[in-house]
Amino acid sequence: SFSSPPKYQDWNRFYQQYAHRVRRLNLQGLDETKQSRMISLFNTLARLSVNSAPIFPNLKTLIWKDINNLGYTHYSVLFMHCGVQRFEIHVMNTVNAEILGEYFQAVGERMPSLTSLCVEAPQAHHDALQSTLLSLIKALPRLEFLRIPSFTDSSLIVAELARSAQLKGLIFTRLSKEIGTQEIRPLSLEIGFHSLLALILHMPYATFTHFIRSNYPFFAPIRYLQIFSTSPISETPATVKDLLESCTNLPELYHLWIEFDSRFSPSAPETRSAVDLIHFQHISPILQNTRITEFRLTHLFPLILTQNDIENIAFSLKNLVSIDLNHDPKTDLPSDCTESVTLNAIVPFSRHCPLLQVLRLRMLPHVEVVDMDHTIGVMRHMDTLSPGYIQSDIDDVEVSLFLSRVLPWGCRIEFPSEEWEAMWRDVKKGLVLIEAMRESLKRELKKELQLAEESKKVV
Repeated sequence: SFSSPPKYQDWNRFYQQYAHRVRRLNLQGLDETKQSRMISLFNTLARLSVNSAPIFPNLKTLIWKDINNLGYTHYSVLFMHCGVQRFEIHVMNTVNAEILGEYFQAVGERMPSLTSLCVEAPQAHHDALQSTLLSLIKALPRLEFLRIPSFTDSSLIVAELARSAQLKGLIFTRLSKEIGTQEIRPLSLEIGFHSLLALILHMPYATFTHFIRSNYPFFAPIRYLQIFSTSPISETPATVKDLLESCTNLPELYHLWIEFDSRFSPSAPETRSAVDLIHFQHISPILQNTRITEFRLTHLFPLILTQNDIENIAFSLKNLVSIDLNHDPKTDLPSDCTESVTLNAIVPFSRHCPLLQVLRLRMLPHVEVVDMDHTIGVMRHMDTLSPGYIQSDIDDVEVSLFLSRVLPWGCRIEFPSEEWEAMWRDVKKGLVLIEAMRESLKRELKKELQLAEESKKVV
């Protein structure tokens, strides 16, 4: 940095010795004082840069917060050149549509080799931004990753992106409760996503289901899919089932998250009963996707599952690395429902899912008598267990002994509630004590074996 505004000699020395070392420029998170100093510096750089050579010739990543009504002559344009591969812009101020279009024209002309583009903007800019992005995308033939707002009608932008032969990741974001995609029209038969591997959407489940059912062949390569519901009321079990059924036609899918956005929780029905809850029959379609390694489902209400249901899930999804079956619902069960899944639900995963690292499942803190046969061993890859919280008494000794049998030493036991974390404190202490006893026994056994070997040598 310059202690005072640089003169030509200062800038020339910096350019010759240091400018080529800059690979990443991030102008986010500056307070007003720093921002004022940077603007002064940019004015000086614009004056001192007498030729068309890039200020930072090896710059690969440019991240900028906000633009103003300077358009094509905005300060960030100073650093744009054809070698930049990643660009992020976070629009916060009010900018008219013409200036917005002029600015993104500069992005396309000066950085045609972009492989990654991230654009964030408030809802007020969405109409102007979508038409501008359509033009920009056409100017970026190498684009592989795109992060943009969730437009109410994303049909045009998706149709244009579907023509891309390079696009691998597409993320739609949501900055406020009102934002979310309500419509995506089916794609024409002449176009389709050729290489899309990851897709993140914010929309009602029914909107996604309708779209994907009309376009199965185009999404066959998808491996990573996240859908955040924007429905103002809690999604019904039927819409969840329809969505999961639609995913059975994605043969390469291994990561699937379907959840409500916890920042903007939907409202619950005034009266509810068992028919409002998700049962095994509603999630069973996903068991056809046997390649699944990560599955996450969140809902306003607890799931209604049995021990046998858990057995079916673990048996069908043997490649699981992480699973979250709504371990932290936001409402209690209706009075006509009871929960039956206990800590014994860990056993099927121990038996069938050797790669499992994360298990998040709402379980009663009880242990039923179980035959711990040779097929049930320590889940050596387990890193995190989140058993949720259900108000019930805990037998600390019983739970500690059981968990010590199936969980590896060091596995984290997490809770969404600090109160419930405190209730399990004695269980965690018990696990520490059991592990200490094991280590002590190992040391004693090792010592006895060494003594036995030494006695053989003496004889």
